[in-house]
Amino acid sequence: MVTSFRFARIPQVYFGNGTLNELPSLAGMAGKKIVLVTGQKSFSESCYHAPLLEGLKETGHEIFPVSINGEPSAELIDDTVLSLDDKRPDLVVAVGGGSVIDAGKAISAMLLLKE
Repeated sequence: MVTSFRFARIPQVYFGNGTLNELPSLAGMAGKKIVLVTGQKSFSESCYHAPLLEGLKETGHEIFPVSINGEPSAELIDDTVLSLDDKRPDLVVAVGGGSVIDAGKAISAMLLLKE
């Protein structure tokens, strides 16, 4: 088992067993509207998905799910950002592998340009 740890950087990076449980309280510091970027099936079919959504809803978060299947294209990012235009999210959370993380970074950057 990997020992849990945090990087003391901005943004902070949390890694390890159980750190997903911290997300609802951490997200509350940034706002209540969350874009949740995941893979198409791996996370949504895992035992972690339902408890995370439950925890976020219990803490008053509004969730805008985004599903990534494969390498994210510029068109997918643009379409996603356009679909979020009227939502005004406070936070982008990406849970998954490389493509999901890349999409989360691109979505968050493009949302900032819309402001």
